[in-house]
Amino acid sequence: ATIHKVHTLLCGLLDLYQEIRPGSANPPRQVKFGKYFPKRAPKREINFLTPEELEQLYVVAARSHQRLLLPLVKFLANTGMRRGEALNLKWTDSC
Repeated sequence: ATIHKVHTLLCGLLDLYQEIRPGSANPPRQVKFGKYFPKRAPKREINFLTPEELEQLYVVAARSHQRLLLPLVKFLANTGMRRGEALNLKWTDSC
């Protein structure tokens, strides 16, 4: 729904621009939602770890030979980031 609203807004803004500058393009009008975006978001149950499960995970991660595993697991658990989001972080992303 959010993507559709933003698309509609962009189309409207560029329609106004086309009135000011006839012949200019309106690329958002070329986007076909059925091809790029599903009609509905997939529904799935999101399972959160309980505090006890998190503690068990911390204990196992602390025993690991990988010294950065525990800080990474705590970082993910406390920020709610997905694994891929955390792995794509760069130093330039920090303040």
